[in-house]
Amino acid sequence: MRTPSGGLSLWCELPDDRAHSSDLVPYAAGRDVIIVPGPAFAPEGGLDRFLRIPFTAPPAVLEDAIARIALAWRDAPVSGRSARGVAPTLVA
Repeated sequence: MRTPSGGLSLWCELPDDRAHSSDLVPYAAGRDVIIVPGPAFAPEGGLDRFLRIPFTAPPAVLEDAIARIALAWRDAPVSGRSARGVAPTLVA
C-alpha cells in the first residue's frame, strides 16, 4: 500500500460495480463502526462505489475499524449475493 502524501481521509473503491457503499452502512453499524457512504460527499449524486475513511485516529483504532469494515463487507449483499472473498481497493 502506498502512504498518502497528505489529507485527512482516504477514498476506498468497492470492488464490484454492483456494490453500493449505502448498502454497507447498516452492516458496518452492526460491527460498531459508523461510516458515511460516498453519495453524502457528492452534491450531484454518485460516488456510491466509494467509502471515505478518515485516517486521523491512532493506528490501532484505524486497524480495528478497517478489520470491522472488512467483516461488514463480507456480510453485506452485493446484488443478491454475498461479497465474500472480494475486498475493497484503496484509492489514495
